[in-house]
Amino acid sequence: MTLHDDLKTRCALAVLVFLGVSALAPPTVQAARSKNDHQFTLGGVIGLSKLTINPLSAAVSKEKFKEHYGVLARYKRRGQGGIFTGVDVSGSTGSGRLTLNAMLAPATAAQETYNTLRTTTFKTFWNADIQGRIGREFNTGIGSFSPYAAFGAAFISAKVQGERLSVSGGERRMIESTGGFNSTKTFIGWKASFGLDYDITEQIQLFVQGEYADYGEQSFGSVSPEVGDLNIELDSLGGRAGVLFKY
Repeated sequence: MTLHDDLKTRCALAVLVFLGVSALAPPTVQAARSKNDHQFTLGGVIGLSKLTINPLSAAVSKEKFKEHYGVLARYKRRGQGGIFTGVDVSGSTGSGRLTLNAMLAPATAAQETYNTLRTTTFKTFWNADIQGRIGREFNTGIGSFSPYAAFGAAFISAKVQGERLSVSGGERRMIESTGGFNSTKTFIGWKASFGLDYDITEQIQLFVQGEYADYGEQSFGSVSPEVGDLNIELDSLGGRAGVLFKY
């Protein structure tokens, strides 16, 4: 055996001994701390939110808070002094349905006949968001409380569906139906949230959160040459709560 082969053998044995001792040795305080500094949670949420469509001339039946259900995944990293940062990723079912005004009249509607929409429904299918989060932990005798704030990107899918009509501009009366109107778009905007976590056990966490989202504007296409494009600005105000399990 050459000197080189002998050195390789000794190094291999040293690595095996090190791995064996590491496996049998108790974890160090630093290792335990490092593990506790990083936390993953996953759970279900239920929320209430109210959609607002702008401009109001393009909307709205009476706005109401609607429930929605979804899932939330979190990553959390603890820092010094109880401060923590993290990332939230969530998705949920559609959060509402609104009936648009029966008549979406053109700005220059005179006595002439023009095309418009009636019985038009605005419906959301799903919404999702990804947010950065920062907060502080407060450990008490009845558990750990963690107020936080979050901000990030928000997405919502919505459809406008209605009936095209030929209408007399002066009398605002229907002349005839000219077919259906159906358009689906995905809004992309931002969301700001604030909330509170409560650790009831080492494995289970409750949370409650208030949030506001501005989804920006989308064009759902041309209603008719007379009316032009149906442009909708969308925002949402609401809150949600849920149960999360730590991993």
